[in-house]
Amino acid sequence: MSIFSKNPLTIKEIWITSLQLYRKVFTQVWYLGMTIGIFVTVSLLFNVFYGTNDTSSFKVAHVILPIFIELIALYLTSVILYRIYNIAIEQAVSLKDSMIFINKKYFIIASSMAVMFILSMLGTIAFILPGVFLIVLFAMGQPLILFDNQGIIGAIKGSCKLVWGNWWRTFALIFPLLFIAYWMSFSMSRVAATTGKWYFFASGNMLFAVLFYPLITSCNLVIFNDLKLRRKIREITTTTTPTENL
Repeated sequence: MSIFSKNPLTIKEIWITSLQLYRKVFTQVWYLGMTIGIFVTVSLLFNVFYGTNDTSSFKVAHVILPIFIELIALYLTSVILYRIYNIAIEQAVSLKDSMIFINKKYFIIASSMAVMFILSMLGTIAFILPGVFLIVLFAMGQPLILFDNQGIIGAIKGSCKLVWGNWWRTFALIFPLLFIAYWMSFSMSRVAATTGKWYFFASGNMLFAVLFYPLITSCNLVIFNDLKLRRKIREITTTTTPTENL
């Protein structure tokens, strides 16, 4: 039986369902979060220990390495998303099958995420609030590509349609997770910079990735399901004729 609700949920119910899903899937995806943590930690430590090196090869590495790490992280988060979704609907899909599926979708995923990232950053540069608004508005793009077979433009438009009218609800659910992620990363880097104990930062970053990536993904899928239900109800309501209302 699928853990996803067939009826729209309150914010409290979304959190409860997300935690139930997280508990159900954690043992099957934690190692993917750990892999992301390893790559991200290596990239950050590289910048810490070799950030002052002015040789041309290191300058190139400072540009190429973060992009490479982001592409790997995007791939692995997509695998996590697909794995959790299939576990939630109780469909047996192996890790190999999940990776093959993501391989077929990866170009569209990477391209759409790049477009949405650029638009969000332009909004942030212009003024912070438009950037935040767009980040939330684009939050459902990745699930739409994976589970609704949308292309680049379709994912962007589809995410906007899902979130539009439920922006504040979506923000209220996503913001706490983003805030915790930022606060944890900032705190660990500050402690490491102050004490010089970079192993503390590395281990903390790894633990955070293991515990947090499955939680963010679980919550994102529950929100995605809820928004689709709300949109379906909205469409039925708007297409109802006056005669039917009588």
